[in-house]
Amino acid sequence: MILIKRYSNRKLYNTTVKKYITLDELANLIRNGADIQVIDNDSGEDLTSITLTQIILETEKKHQSGLPNSIFAEIIKSRADEIKALHEFFSPSPNIFQVISEQMARHIPSKQDLEALSSQIDELSEKIDNLLNNEQPK
Repeated sequence: MILIKRYSNRKLYNTTVKKYITLDELANLIRNGADIQVIDNDSGEDLTSITLTQIILETEKKHQSGLPNSIFAEIIKSRADEIKALHEFFSPSPNIFQVISEQMARHIPSKQDLEALSSQIDELSEKIDNLLNNEQPK
């Protein structure tokens, strides 16, 4: 866990490497798999979710991620208990994307599997052609 201190001037300080970092650098740490916690330097308050939200907003401003406006509108419309329920839903599975990827990998055939299947189809097709042409199968 990388501890990030946020100062009153909004500067972020990475306590692991002992240097100030930008919001973009923090986003890159997260994209590279780092677990982070952001705390207010003065109060010790956990600012992780606020900082992650800020990263999402900055990404939207710069790159237009393509998330539908309806998602953002629903978050704003949601009552606090609905947001808490959403948080509880995702909390047990923080690596949900990894779990989904693993499940997909189990069900999507590999290139070698597809090549072997294609070869078997070609052989079967040849045998059917031979039978239709009254030839002996090879």
